[in-house]
Amino acid sequence: MYPPSSRKRGSIVLVSSTPEVDTANASFDSDDTRYADSPPPLTTTKSGRTTRPEHWQLRIPPKDDDDYGNSNDDEDEQGPLLSPRHLLEKEKERRRKRSSGSRERSSSLDSRRSAGSNHHHRHTAGGRPWLRAFKITVALAAVFALGMGVGWETTSRDKHHETLLVQEAGATTCNPYDQHGILHVNQTVWGENKWEPIGAPEACDSTEDWLGMLYKAQMRNEFDQRAEFARNRTVVMMGDSVDRGHIVDFCEFVHGSLQGVGLEHELSIPYPPGKERPTAEQMSKYTTGGEWPDFEQSRPKVCYLGRYNLAVIFVFYYGFRPLDNFIITKQHYYPPALAEDRFDQILLPLISKVSQRYGSPSIPTLLSISPTFWGLLRLSQEDDLARQELVDSGVSWDDAVKVWEPFRTMSSKRVEVLERRMREFLKYVAKAWRVEGVEGAQKRPRILWRALHHVKEHHEVPYTGVQAVDQVGRAVVDSLKREGQAAEGGHSTWGRWARTWSGYATLVGEDVSETEARRAGLGQRLRVDEWGSLMLGMEKYFRDDLHPKQLPGGYLWGNMMLHQLKMAVDDEALEA
Repeated sequence: MYPPSSRKRGSIVLVSSTPEVDTANASFDSDDTRYADSPPPLTTTKSGRTTRPEHWQLRIPPKDDDDYGNSNDDEDEQGPLLSPRHLLEKEKERRRKRSSGSRERSSSLDSRRSAGSNHHHRHTAGGRPWLRAFKITVALAAVFALGMGVGWETTSRDKHHETLLVQEAGATTCNPYDQHGILHVNQTVWGENKWEPIGAPEACDSTEDWLGMLYKAQMRNEFDQRAEFARNRTVVMMGDSVDRGHIVDFCEFVHGSLQGVGLEHELSIPYPPGKERPTAEQMSKYTTGGEWPDFEQSRPKVCYLGRYNLAVIFVFYYGFRPLDNFIITKQHYYPPALAEDRFDQILLPLISKVSQRYGSPSIPTLLSISPTFWGLLRLSQEDDLARQELVDSGVSWDDAVKVWEPFRTMSSKRVEVLERRMREFLKYVAKAWRVEGVEGAQKRPRILWRALHHVKEHHEVPYTGVQAVDQVGRAVVDSLKREGQAAEGGHSTWGRWARTWSGYATLVGEDVSETEARRAGLGQRLRVDEWGSLMLGMEKYFRDDLHPKQLPGGYLWGNMMLHQLKMAVDDEALEA
């Protein structure tokens, strides 16, 4: 991707981020080795113009270049690089040809079947009655399967095969992070921390270093056409300290401007009416002077890339449970507490303020939601209190631990509550940015469910609980996608789905509406962010028992998020 002769290695110092960092105005060190091919120092020409050697300039092809929109000098042994516009046109043409070819093959096959039907009947009708009985049995089984809603479903193995077929179809739909692979780790060179697919189709056998592209474009105040998808976009995140670390690391990786939105910041959102100050029951050691704590770790953060007009916004939330004593006594808390309220009263107005301040879009392209570790923290505290109550009542400590063992299986009641709240919240946020008269996924953000990552052994966040939360979340995402796809398929498809899956929705106490499911568009909009799965085995590279380091975790997440953004933008163009 870059001149091999310029590649160099070295060590770096990982700089800890502060609540408010403006890396866009930082000085550039020519010996910077965070990327293996950092640009050489600026030179000054006789006319007073500052420049670098020509091979370091990111050139945008002129309009009279070849049919691919690239200069012939840029072609390598693999052929010319396609611009995003031409990739989309080729993908549209490929889909038109596939649709036309399918109809022709279907017509030809019907003709051959019609022509040979009499011949086939003569050889099977009289001589082999068992074969006729077998065919009737198979047909009845197929009809029964369709009636039970199985006909339109696929197994996980079928889904994987179907995904590979789609990914082979064109680069615009490829997601190499869905492929089997190995996470390459390098603690000194940023760009060499990447996912390397194994045995993947050609279109998905490598990952792009989008972070490196944005970093160099920001540093040189230039524009890399390959990252066109990031121009004029807004990405929003709701999560916990792991997601906070992601946006801080991301902003450093791309040389953006990071702002911690504290209480006095121009982008700060006022407290909800009537909750400006804590009540007497809500007072704690952190509510000094009768004010909510202005704790930077739980305040919003905004990363802005001026060269691309890309805004990434993070809002902290406390999981899916309502306000309780556990939250009130934490330094992280300020109102509101409920996830839906923080979405409405903090995230949405913050997006509007950022849009007014920078000119970034007021409707995000990507919305990332994490289930957070706060739910598990609350459950662990409840277990600790229950365990202590047993001890106080005369039960031995060992016996109390057996009853309230931290790594025990999550109870069915807790699973049921978690499942219901996850569904409620995802369906709630899906209603945002709805345009009257428009149904489905058009012009509305893609929703990523960032599954939790595996942690080190820790009784407050037991990995048995992490696994349970991960599986419940995946089940919820899968059911909502099926529900959405059934609604989008029409009344007959919805009817088949309802006969098999509506019982599940009733189990979690929810009315299922075909109209609402179609309007939400979750069949197309909802995805699982597999960053946590790809981080399995990387516990060595953690800051503590819970939080991954910048490398490889932060760099992997940043490139995965940008790739999800690119796929969302490509899908928008194909639907247009």
